[in-house]
Amino acid sequence: MKKRRLFLPAALLVLVVIVAVSVLLLTNFGKAEIDPSLYLRVEFEGQSTMGTAESRFDAERMVAENLHAFGLKKNASESEIKATAAEVAACLTGRLDKTDHLSNGGQVIFIWDEEGIAALEKAYRVTVTDADPTFIVNGLQRTEQVDLFAGIAVTYTGKAPDGKISLSTTGAAVQGLVYTAEPAEGLRNGDTVTVTVTAPDGGDLQAYLLTQNKTASATTKQYIVEGLS
Repeated sequence: MKKRRLFLPAALLVLVVIVAVSVLLLTNFGKAEIDPSLYLRVEFEGQSTMGTAESRFDAERMVAENLHAFGLKKNASESEIKATAAEVAACLTGRLDKTDHLSNGGQVIFIWDEEGIAALEKAYRVTVTDADPTFIVNGLQRTEQVDLFAGIAVTYTGKAPDGKISLSTTGAAVQGLVYTAEPAEGLRNGDTVTVTVTAPDGGDLQAYLLTQNKTASATTKQYIVEGLS
């Protein structure tokens, strides 16, 4: 027995398409497209290479500039705007992918919480546009990379195996640092001495250097003993 094929009349197919399109249009009709990134700013502080970033979202301005989208009248009061802004801020949350050890010219990306966006679009007649925004790091204080051991005079005195090492730091790139040699005595020619640099107060050396807009990659250096009699 032959199976019969069911053909829909062309007019009916056109009607189905029109209905589908109409449903789609009605669903989004009246929705305002808003890019929340226009109300987001990122502030950078500190020195380059060690900079920090903090984001600030101005939900109140977003609501004030889109009153109808958030169900408010043109003459909405400040308290109404603030109350709605608090609800919007609770939905539109996110985070920066990097917040520290930043350098001028680098990039940070603010990642919006997708569930929050969905909640906002459900609660109000808005459609959130644009992807996660990228910000260029700028405005950080420039730092100078210095060699903490340049200008350090190393002297070996005495006779092996009782030689000693002495350090003169008058020509150091950063004054006030503490230089310690280990071992400092009982030396022979060919021995290795490690010199370590620390902050004057014994605290974080890099933090201390940044107070003078300087950074250094090496905080220790090895010297080979020579010249002992």
